[in-house]
Amino acid sequence: MAITGTIIAVASTAASIDQNKKSARAQERAQKIQQKQQAMQTARERRKQIRAARQSQAELRATAFAQGTAQTSRTAGISGNIASTRAENLNFIDQSSAFTSAIGQQNIKAARAQSQAGTYGALAGLAMQSSGTGLFDKPVDVE
Repeated sequence: MAITGTIIAVASTAASIDQNKKSARAQERAQKIQQKQQAMQTARERRKQIRAARQSQAELRATAFAQGTAQTSRTAGISGNIASTRAENLNFIDQSSAFTSAIGQQNIKAARAQSQAGTYGALAGLAMQSSGTGLFDKPVDVE
């Protein structure tokens, strides 16, 4: 009976290890999909910021031309402010994206570590069960 119990323990440990690995792979895939989604959102936001800045520049040029102030320092200053704001917004978007990516990478590492911990836990449980069966005890010389 002890051997049957050990066989069942070994089989269930192997199944547990396999499921832990499948779970970790699924978590990694989900995290990578999330990162792709974030990259798409970041690209969309960058395009939105660039478009808004271009529109502001065009409106400024049109207004300045209509008022005859196209070549003034005031117009140049406003144009510079628009470009500066655009650069700040794009920098913020890039930094935010980098943080999101770093978080995703850490989540992938955590999933791998969790899977390994489950594997080691299952193996430790198997070792504990096996030690109680006498299956791995040293033979005793009987004379």
